[in-house]
Amino acid sequence: MIVKKKFELFFLFLFIVPVLIIRVNIESTNYITPDSVYYLEVSKNCLSGLGFVGPKEFEFDTQKNKLIPLYNKTPFGKPELYEKGYFAVWPLGYPICIVSVAYVAKLSPLWASKVLNLILLAIDFYLLFLLLKSNTSYLPIYYFCSFTMLEIASYTWSENLFIPFFLLLILSIKKIHTCESIKVSYIALLSIALIGMCLARYASVIFYLGIFAILIYYFWKKEWHKVKTIFYGLGISTLLFGLYLYNNFIQTGYMTGMPRSNTQEYTAIQLTRKFFI
Repeated sequence: MIVKKKFELFFLFLFIVPVLIIRVNIESTNYITPDSVYYLEVSKNCLSGLGFVGPKEFEFDTQKNKLIPLYNKTPFGKPELYEKGYFAVWPLGYPICIVSVAYVAKLSPLWASKVLNLILLAIDFYLLFLLLKSNTSYLPIYYFCSFTMLEIASYTWSENLFIPFFLLLILSIKKIHTCESIKVSYIALLSIALIGMCLARYASVIFYLGIFAILIYYFWKKEWHKVKTIFYGLGISTLLFGLYLYNNFIQTGYMTGMPRSNTQEYTAIQLTRKFFI
């Protein structure tokens, strides 16, 4: 049965790959958005020896507390014509992966990002296999055939890196839930999943609250080996991510590369209220 399921996933993946290749080639922009352009620009700069630097993304109007996008004024592809700065507005996880694939496969950053998306999709399938192999159906995996998931897998977006780390987080919690003792491998899985998600998207820090809630649950149940496993995983990932943010602060003056709390259209309280209007 497991062998048949492996073949089911393998052929589903083989079906999706040419669909993604066709989509990327026939779309006028090759599925590139402004965010994608910045990812590719910093990747090009790194490959050319300039390091993880890119053009300035925003100007900050201190009087209006407003960010002014500089996308339309930036001469992308010509680093000699713009002021370069350390890339921190978006996490470096996705550009690092693009650079790695481009270097190994000798591809341009654009096509390296598309190959990377296919590699990450394969990892998604493998992790879902590990999560669902005891189930009788792999129907949830067919969601990757939906328009939404095909769009995500086509774009040069960091969501493609976030998804496998999110699945790894679920897998690590599943393993910790069934463990009978503290295991270094499970601590490593949890740490890698959390730091990986945050290096894909800063907003992933919210998942620390969910993991902390699980820690409290096991504390209440007095399952101390699980409490310690999660505590160590949280501690290691928090330390590593904290060092990353500290480096951002040293490089740019902001932990995430730009002012954020005073530049939003709505405060957190106003935004929460709008959910109930």
